[in-house]
Amino acid sequence: MRRQRNRSQMKEQNKTPRKELSEMEISNLTDAEFKILLIKMLNELSENLNELSEGLKSIKKDRSEMKDAQSEMKEPLTEIKNNLHRFNSRVHKSKKQTIDLEYKEAKNAQSEQQKKKRIQKNEDGVRSLWDNFKRANICILGVPEGE
Repeated sequence: MRRQRNRSQMKEQNKTPRKELSEMEISNLTDAEFKILLIKMLNELSENLNELSEGLKSIKKDRSEMKDAQSEMKEPLTEIKNNLHRFNSRVHKSKKQTIDLEYKEAKNAQSEQQKKKRIQKNEDGVRSLWDNFKRANICILGVPEGE
């Protein structure tokens, strides 16, 4: 009878979720029940360890995949950095060329103004000489030729 009750109790323990047993309840168990309980606990522990091991393997695999993805991303990132560096250097060169052209334009504008002043000065000089020449002609025209 006792074995039947033990077996029925064991079946109930299998069907219902196992609760934590107090030290008092464990000490009241027979040797066979204690061994069965201990084997179940060890099996559960083994299953939990297997689950943890699988979880750890999964984490390691994910980590490895992430490292691979990261290394794959480094190459395009380096390429993008190089392209950006090239673009920045082109922009810098363009700015420098623009500044140089503006300086040359200002220098040319200055020299053009100097040329205009020189041309005006020369024209004024030629006009003055022409006016002097005309006056001289007037004087000559006013004098009779025969004298």
